[in-house]
Amino acid sequence: MKFAAAILPHDPKILARYQQIKDLRAENRITLPTKLALEREINLFLRTQDADLQKALGTNVASSPLWQTFADLREKKDRY
Repeated sequence: MKFAAAILPHDPKILARYQQIKDLRAENRITLPTKLALEREINLFLRTQDADLQKALGTNVASSPLWQTFADLREKKDRY
């Protein structure tokens, strides 16, 4: 969630889940399992078609295939 919040720091769903996770961990509670619907909202690797994500990564989707967003995201995650 730290990575997702670093890439999209103004995304309300990411920020809300990040805070929820921090709160749960502070209480020594588990954060899993989760639901696929939630993952689709907060997992950047499942949101590669998202215009805000593409903009944040600097991916030019007009001249690049959609998989390029995933590749750009993976590269950033590897260096995070």
